[in-house]
Amino acid sequence: MVIVSFGFALVSPGRALTYGAAKAGQHGFAEGLRRQLVRHGTHVLAVLPPSVDTRATRDKQGKKISPSEVAKQTLTALANKRSVVLPGQARFLPVLLRLLPVMTGRIIARG
Repeated sequence: MVIVSFGFALVSPGRALTYGAAKAGQHGFAEGLRRQLVRHGTHVLAVLPPSVDTRATRDKQGKKISPSEVAKQTLTALANKRSVVLPGQARFLPVLLRLLPVMTGRIIARG
């Protein structure tokens, strides 16, 4: 099972508080579901990409990852039975939040 969320699940932006909270809830749901379903042999993968280059984001500025790259990394994570995949620049979020939590929060909040 694959649940697609967003990098904002780890740090909520000031400009989209409700969206960030919803993504954090979605990520928490995936973690809980993973614990419940593991005994039944069901693998749950949470995908937390950064901004993806789609029609919905075509007018948005900034770096975006291609849908094919998200798909490729998702399939690799599924094959390796990983619990979470952070494609593209989202892969840096856990480290940044661990090393520089206040600064990372400020950068995301401004974004």
